[in-house]
Order: sequence, then C-alpha cells, then structure tokens
Amino acid sequence: MRDILGTMLIGLVAIGTLLGVTGDVVDVLQREPAPIEARLQRVLDRGVESRRSSYPGAVLYVDSEPSGIWSGVAGLANAATGEAMTADSRFCIGSITKTFVATVVLQLMEEGVIDLDASIDIYLPENLPVAISNMERITVRMLLNHTSGIPEWLTEDVIARLTEDPSTVWKIDEVLRIAMAQDMPFEPGEGYAYSNTDYTILGLIIEEQTGVSWEDQVRARVLDPLDLIDTVIRNPGETSPLPRMARGYVAMGRDLMDLTLTDPSMAGAAGGNVMVSTAKDLAYFITALLDGELFTSAQTLDEMLGFVDAPDENGIPYWYGLGLERYDIDGVNFIGHAGGAVGYSTVMYVAPDAGITLVASHNAYDLGAAYLDLMIPALKQLGK
Repeated sequence: MRDILGTMLIGLVAIGTLLGVTGDVVDVLQREPAPIEARLQRVLDRGVESRRSSYPGAVLYVDSEPSGIWSGVAGLANAATGEAMTADSRFCIGSITKTFVATVVLQLMEEGVIDLDASIDIYLPENLPVAISNMERITVRMLLNHTSGIPEWLTEDVIARLTEDPSTVWKIDEVLRIAMAQDMPFEPGEGYAYSNTDYTILGLIIEEQTGVSWEDQVRARVLDPLDLIDTVIRNPGETSPLPRMARGYVAMGRDLMDLTLTDPSMAGAAGGNVMVSTAKDLAYFITALLDGELFTSAQTLDEMLGFVDAPDENGIPYWYGLGLERYDIDGVNFIGHAGGAVGYSTVMYVAPDAGITLVASHNAYDLGAAYLDLMIPALKQLGK
C-alpha cells in the first residue's frame, strides 16, 4: 500500500511541476491530520458560527482514552456585552437535575427508607393539596423511569406563560393541578411517556420521607461528597445571575430574547432553571455515578441501569432507566442525561465501552442543537 501511494505522490508531483503548483500538492498529501484538540475546537467554532445556530456561545468538555481531558469554548457568554464564554462558565442544567434526584432516591432505597416497587400513596403527604390519579397503583420505580402514566404539566400554555413573565414563582400545587387536568396517556406501568411531573412528585416524596427538602438532600448526598463547588441549587426568587453564569437565550426569529432571570421554581425537582453547573462538574458527577462511587452496593447501580424501551421521535435507539438515558449511536452506547432549561441546553453522557465522557453546553433553549452541532460532530472526531 505504501509503494502505491508513493508512486501516486511522485506522479502528482510531476504533474504539479508542470502546472507550477508542486508545493501545494505535496503539502496536501503529506499534511498530518489536525490534532484532536484542533478538530474538537473546530466543532465548537462551526457550531456557534452555523447559520442555523441559535446560541451565542458553547462549552465542550471531553475526557477520552487515550487523548485525555480537553475543554474548549467558543462564542459569547453575554451577547449584549460581548463577554466571552469560558471553560468554567455556568449554565442552568435543566433535566439533568433528574439524575441527581434519582441518585438520592436510590440512596434512600439502600437505607431502607424507600421501596422502589411500593405504591407512592404511602410516601406522599397525607394533606397533598391535589389528588394524584391512580397513585395507589403507581410505584416509585414508575416515577423514576416515566412509566407512571402521570400527565405532563409542561403544556403549551405553561411555556407561553414562562416566556411572557419569566419571573413567575411557581407553586407545587399549581403545577400538579395543571398536570392532573390532562388526560393520562396510558395506565400505570403500561407504557412510557417522559413526564416532568414524575420528578416533581419525587421531590415531594424525598421531603416527606426525610423531613428535609430534595434540594438539601442533593447538596448533602451528592454535591458535598463529590466536592462539586461550581454546582448550585437555587431557591425560588433567586434570579440574579451567579458569578461566571452565561446569559440564557431563546431564539425569537432572528433575535435572541434574554431569559436569564427565569425563576428557579418553574420545575422543582424535575429540573428547569433550579440547578446551575459547569461542564467540568457534570463530567465528574456522571463519571463518579457510573463508577458506583455514590452507592454502597453495586446492585444499586444495576437498578439505576435497568432501562425500559423509550421510543424516540427521531427514530434513534433510546432507553430510559432510573434517572438515566441510554442512546445507541452507530453501535456505541451512551449513558447519561440531557437538560433543556429556559435559555440553556446541556448534554452529559458517558460511553463506558469506548472510554469517553462528553459534556456540551450552550446558552440557548435548543436541545437538538446540542446533539447535532456539538455532541455528534465531536464524537465523529473522536472516531465514535
């Protein structure tokens, strides 16, 4: 093979000499492939510069074998002031919050506080202001893997209200009333439908069974042990941007609407804008979680990795476990979670067999772009 390429090179050099472009031809054929760092940076730059891009800036964090850790940035953290994105910029992480909440529930299972296959009526407050349909037939596991049949509260009307008045402070009973006004998509345990309401209810269960809010439980059981110092859970009304926090946007035609001040109360334990983190912290969290560092028994992680079929509208092979997603992309399994918040999008995945951890965040609500512009092109550069 090498001799054939050498003969081709000599022939092309001869032709190039006649055309006066010998140097260019030789350079093209002999040029070394760009280093992986440069190729990953190009992914970021192209994502931000793409005509269909809806986000001013992005962060990409990759830990791969044998390349090691690489972190890159592109674009702006603040489109109004021109402030550049940095590797330690913070983002609202949306539904990635679910993975943190599920971790706490499984820790409580290990301690004998919660039985995953017990009905949720025995764990919820007796004075719950809104009746949850079929709660005597719905188990904790069904909430964790979205097989409960409980309707979604994030309706088109709610989304419109969020856009019109991001400062709205949402109450749990209001959220549950919105959900219970919808039709159940299926009977408990007889289907799959992603529902933020499932995790809103899990937050109530954690508080009722421990006497401590789900926020404090996540801090004590996950953030503090892993020393995730850049990850913060905000309280209702705390809308002021944190240090190094990128501004969050939603595309409105060709313009960007700044929705950074959306109230953290909008989704509770389901995610939304309540948790703020960095790509580095999230990469450390998902790696530690899948390494079993947050559980006392390996069997607990096996429970978390018990996936059910979760048909993806795009036809991509997809499954949901207990607060974890699994994708099959070109024969490689990726485990983690994605999070779309008001003004932000993040993907957080590990490919255990390929030795890759990847977190990508950008500052606009366009989760599809996080996959198509950042994650998948980065994986192609990594050879996956």
